[in-house]
Amino acid sequence: MNAPQSISRAMKISEIMDFIPRHLDSRFKVWENKGLTLIDDLFDGEILKSFNQLQENFGLISTDFYRFLQLRSYLTSHTEWQSLTMQPSDLELFFIKIIKKGKAEKLCHVYINYYRQLYRGVLLE
Repeated sequence: MNAPQSISRAMKISEIMDFIPRHLDSRFKVWENKGLTLIDDLFDGEILKSFNQLQENFGLISTDFYRFLQLRSYLTSHTEWQSLTMQPSDLELFFIKIIKKGKAEKLCHVYINYYRQLYRGVLLE
């Protein structure tokens, strides 16, 4: 299985623990309010969207460009970048749909935590 182990397209951008700028800049939460929620939102199939595409799709402003560069740099230098560029797995797609539909946040976290544990277990076997 070539799916990523420590990062997933089903992860919220605002919850990527080792992406330091998200801790320091509240504007990433504004992105979430505009619908730019998941790592998957940054992709068009297997291709990372351009800043212009994100502006058109989510109404980002020109001052968000540096944030985009920070996030793009983080993702493209991540050890699992190649896995991120692949289409999401069926399990990832399931969680992407749950998050996008706005199901109860608590329920999402329960499923996501279960998914992460299950996912890691499958990959380690």
